[in-house]
Amino acid sequence: MKKYKKPLIVLSLIVLVFISLSFVLAQEIEYPDIGGPKPGKDTTFPQYVVYLFNLALRIAGIVAFGVLVYGGVLYLISAGDPTKIGMAKDKIYGAFFGLILLLSTYIILRTINPDLVQFTLIPIEPQSGIYLVKADGTKTLITVNTPNLELGYTQLVFLSESNEIVWAIVCSEPNNKGDCKTIGNSGSGTTAAVDNPRSIFLYDAKEGLYLFSKLNYEGRPFYTQTSITSLSGYNYDFNDVAQSLFFRWDVIEGEPVGINGVVLFTDNDYRGSCALAYENSVGNLGATQDKYLHPIGINTLSSLRVFNVNKGTPGNVIFYDAIDCKGNKYTEEMGAKQFAFIPDLSGKIFDDGKTVLEDNILSIEINGNFGVVLTTDRNYGDRCQLFTKEGSSTCINNLKTSYVYDPALWGPKPSSFIIIPLSE
Repeated sequence: MKKYKKPLIVLSLIVLVFISLSFVLAQEIEYPDIGGPKPGKDTTFPQYVVYLFNLALRIAGIVAFGVLVYGGVLYLISAGDPTKIGMAKDKIYGAFFGLILLLSTYIILRTINPDLVQFTLIPIEPQSGIYLVKADGTKTLITVNTPNLELGYTQLVFLSESNEIVWAIVCSEPNNKGDCKTIGNSGSGTTAAVDNPRSIFLYDAKEGLYLFSKLNYEGRPFYTQTSITSLSGYNYDFNDVAQSLFFRWDVIEGEPVGINGVVLFTDNDYRGSCALAYENSVGNLGATQDKYLHPIGINTLSSLRVFNVNKGTPGNVIFYDAIDCKGNKYTEEMGAKQFAFIPDLSGKIFDDGKTVLEDNILSIEINGNFGVVLTTDRNYGDRCQLFTKEGSSTCINNLKTSYVYDPALWGPKPSSFIIIPLSE
């Protein structure tokens, strides 16, 4: 058997090279006719395998016959030389053995089940994503957000179930611009007509915050899992565009995992008028809704700070009526998995007995991983600013120098605040 090992290895390598080159040369070479369809530019991999299997049977027969003839000629010209006679017999016996083995294998397989020698392979169809289909039936599989599509698509088909891809948003221009249409997924096989979309956004149930350029989660989309100091600093500008927002988070052991809250600001760097949204999605940023305070308005959003309440840790925030975290104080205790929003400070008392509104908040001490949003109006409708610790210092030592201090209107007297965990 060792004497056949080297030829078998060489033959195997030739077959592997032939398979690899078949796809590249499909349009450049003329395949031999073996009584069935020949490979071409539209031939699938299973069709190549079937063709090569049938071709290999014929090649094996031809090779075995050639070896048999070669062995016979070698026997005739051996002139009685025992070495040459032995070599010729080996080749003749080997050729006969190969032919018998090939024929026996075919007969046994066909006897067991005729389908075993048909070698039919079923192409594997994708199970997730969507198909975009052209008028001529050409299909393109889409599994990720695609900012630039080629022309000509007229139909969309969902492959994923609705718990995997909830919506597909198609837009008339690249980068999710132009006229955008939201298509809901009722389950695998859901089909919808589209009119030559140039970009597509898949809401694939991935946790995070989704902003939309139209009311009720329609129009151009924007997705984030992190806080954003300026919505104009991305691959396409979403500054002053948002009209609605949608939360998506997972639930593990009964608790939300992922972003479940956001503070919205009308200016960059977490300033301007502000609003809070927690857990509930907001179909209209210009209207007050449950768990959603002062309406920020549509087409006004410029920055946002997201948070995850379930990553919060215990601590407190102390408000002082003097700079450098000195003087009389009011303390807001914070437990784990908690945030605080106080729309009216008239009931909060410093330790000297005066209300926070009667006195001045001039500095803040933050003990824990928190951010504090102060505003000069009740319900967060006027000037807001987010304050966080800087380095190892826990003290925001002078609010008089901050954006939220407005001596022409309220002076240093914030009327409401929000405390949020900074973990995202």
